[in-house]
Amino acid sequence: MSHLFGVGLQIEIQRIQVQFRMILAKKGGVHSLATCFEQMDTNGNGLIEFEEFEKGLKQLGLFPTKVQLQTLFKYYDSDASGCISYNEFIAALRDPLAGPRLEVVQRAWRALDKFETGKVSLDHLFAQFTVSNEPMFIAGKASKEDLFHMYGFENKAKEGCVSKQCFFDLYTDISMGTEVTATFVKMVEHCWQICSE
Repeated sequence: MSHLFGVGLQIEIQRIQVQFRMILAKKGGVHSLATCFEQMDTNGNGLIEFEEFEKGLKQLGLFPTKVQLQTLFKYYDSDASGCISYNEFIAALRDPLAGPRLEVVQRAWRALDKFETGKVSLDHLFAQFTVSNEPMFIAGKASKEDLFHMYGFENKAKEGCVSKQCFFDLYTDISMGTEVTATFVKMVEHCWQICSE
């Protein structure tokens, strides 16, 4: 992005990106991404065009200049098709896992993929998945099956297995909606029955 218009603009784009992520985190993190995308996609073609992107940002309270908007749009439109797909939208908003968040997801994956095959079956994931501390489960509003489905493992699976990359992508998305690192770490540890380090 820095090669487009210079370092000063890159800093402004990063600032807008941080504001956008904060707004989405307050609205529900990764769960609000699909809703936000659908709201921006006013013509319903499954893509966000430049005018839709501009209008959508304004509705969220973000008012970048034309140059900032063009640069931000180019950043999101990674395949330079002139439209932003849902996958491009998600990828642009993701912050990579780092520090304790990355470490706990790595520990969870190692516990699940003991033979280091790079994939884990849905059956094995479900068997290891623990929900006893989940507020919705405690309140009787969701079963283990419901919560497993909410995590989206079935959507990520190919041939009945979830790859390491898909597992990490899913937790990258969940991390976006979890402000406090300690909360995220405890959630992952409990979910996969791994001990604190």
